[in-house]
Amino acid sequence: KNSGARLAKELRPKRLLLLIDELEKMTWNGFTHDVRGQLRGLAEGRDAPLRLVMTATKSLDLLFPDSAESNMVSPFSGICIEEQVQPWDELTIREFITHRLSDKFIQFSETEIKEIIKKSLGNPRQVVLLCYNCYGRYQRLG
Repeated sequence: KNSGARLAKELRPKRLLLLIDELEKMTWNGFTHDVRGQLRGLAEGRDAPLRLVMTATKSLDLLFPDSAESNMVSPFSGICIEEQVQPWDELTIREFITHRLSDKFIQFSETEIKEIIKKSLGNPRQVVLLCYNCYGRYQRLG
């Protein structure tokens, strides 16, 4: 707790954005309710030195059931606004590909774009991964 107070004091004059991707990988025993509570303390309030952005495939309540088991509110409650990422439609996927390749010499074929649309099922993460793989094939050929 003392080290948490020192960290808060050091961060006070700063403004940091902490991005945690794939939060579900942090469900191990060391990422306890107390640790999550300390993160909340650093992110709480209008003048907080820390802002949190986290991505996960499950709701925070499902990822960290230790809060519910102890009849406690999740430390992230009220700090993290849960936003469901909706699948992209075909137009959005096409615009994403066009934008990402706009300053490149590589262009995907219509067949490749249709394959990305079909295989991704509109999942933005899958779109990015499939585009990355397709782009990599062009780089290896070039």
